[in-house]
Amino acid sequence: MEGEPQPVISWKSVIGFVGWLLLVAGAFVVVFGCSSLIGGSCSPRLVIRSLAATGAGAFLLLARWVIWGEEDGSRGRSSPKSRLKRLLRNALGYAILAIFLAVFLAFGFV
Repeated sequence: MEGEPQPVISWKSVIGFVGWLLLVAGAFVVVFGCSSLIGGSCSPRLVIRSLAATGAGAFLLLARWVIWGEEDGSRGRSSPKSRLKRLLRNALGYAILAIFLAVFLAFGFV
C-alpha cells in the first residue's frame, strides 16, 4: 500500500530555521553593532532589538524542542509534558549561566 507523501518542508524545519536565524542574527547585530572595529555606536535601541531577536529565536527553538522532541529518534519517544518538566528543571542552571554571561558582557563593553 502506498502511504501519503511526506511534505518537502515541514513546520518543524521551518520553525527551526527561523529560530536559528533569529538567534544568530540577534547575536551578530549586538556583537558587530557595538564593535569599535566598524565604528558602531551601542545604542539602547540596538541592544533591545538584538536581545528581542535573540530571545524570539531561543523561544522558537525551545518551543520546537518541547513540541517535537530531539532529532535523534533512537533515544526513545518522550512526551511533550516530560520534555517540559526537564526543561523547567534545567531552567535555573540556564538562568544563572545567562546572568554570568550578561555580567561578563556588561563589563566587557564598559
